[in-house]
Amino acid sequence: AIDTAAIINQSMNLPMYETPLLGEHHFGDWEGAPWDEIRPRFHAGENPPNGETHDDFAERLKSGFNFALEKDGPVLIVCHGGVFRGFNYIYGKTMHGIENCKLYHFRADETAHDFPWQIKLIG
Repeated sequence: AIDTAAIINQSMNLPMYETPLLGEHHFGDWEGAPWDEIRPRFHAGENPPNGETHDDFAERLKSGFNFALEKDGPVLIVCHGGVFRGFNYIYGKTMHGIENCKLYHFRADETAHDFPWQIKLIG
């Protein structure tokens, strides 16, 4: 994600901020295990042994999003898919069709009560 952000920023030359708050979910004993083996357990809500709980991950991401949104102007967050899925967990939503290597535009939607963002695929 850091390398991708640097490539994107080559033409813009804007300030970049790195924070571990927007890092992937820490899987503890599941680190390095085949995703096909742990996915069912993870999606069923099981917390990784000796890893970060789903709730702790969501709280860390909230802090990370707040860190990003405190910056001036439009903000581009370059992250891995787990962070994007964690964003859904914060709001108790499930999004389908979210793909890697895609750009999504989030716009605040103050009229929505359960999910305060409009999300549009840019490319």
